[in-house]
Amino acid sequence: MADLFQSLQCAAPGEGMQPTAIPFAHVNHRSTTRGATAHVLEPSVWIYVAGQKRACAGREARELSQGDVLAISRPTRVVSQIVRVPFLCVRLTIDASLIASLASFPRAASSDIAEPFARLVRLLDTPSEIAVLAPLLQRELCFRLLAGPAGNDLRELARGHDAAVASTVAWLDACYAEPFSAELLAARAHLSVSALYARFKERLGVTPLQYQKRLRLEAARRLLFVGDLDVSAVAYRVGYASVAHFSRDYRRAFATSPSRDLGGLRG
Repeated sequence: MADLFQSLQCAAPGEGMQPTAIPFAHVNHRSTTRGATAHVLEPSVWIYVAGQKRACAGREARELSQGDVLAISRPTRVVSQIVRVPFLCVRLTIDASLIASLASFPRAASSDIAEPFARLVRLLDTPSEIAVLAPLLQRELCFRLLAGPAGNDLRELARGHDAAVASTVAWLDACYAEPFSAELLAARAHLSVSALYARFKERLGVTPLQYQKRLRLEAARRLLFVGDLDVSAVAYRVGYASVAHFSRDYRRAFATSPSRDLGGLRG
């Protein structure tokens, strides 16, 4: 992908996230390393062209560099740090209806996206062809991504949403550090407790309390990786009343202690 760097840099010569002439493609370009930053990624696919980034998304910590692909199926809190420059990646906005239609076909024989991605980038040199060819290449890219490691995440995006569950998830995402009762959640969703919990578990595979615990632990890991707070401060920040309880849950979730992850993105 190194040969694509120049085309992408010409299309988006500035710093940071920038739009391109292709409506569903943005370029993130950085010429200097940065400290760890926290942000929320919307559903999208990220293709890494140059440089290196460390990222903690959910329970997964990854090193992302040239040729790597990251698929985000739902709004996800991420802590990341650019550690090698020049850094450049491409964000592709994902159309859930397109993924749903492609998922109904047999899997692609190859999940290699290098060729269609290169053709998409080269369209930036011929803007008059973008309107016709970019949608076709978007379709091919998504078709091949479905056959690869990102396929499960993309299928998750394409699955239908339950409005009551979605509103409950949104509240828990925003207020995970707050205590709640089953009755409160059910009232917010205008459902009985049993109906909400059954639909929630069918959709996400966990109960609301288990989901809240996962959010708390994932948030704690992001805070620990940044390293600005100590373990006890992180535990209280994400809603735990007991540091010992937090440490036990953290070790069960990540097979390591909170203190070992402290400042993890700095290393």
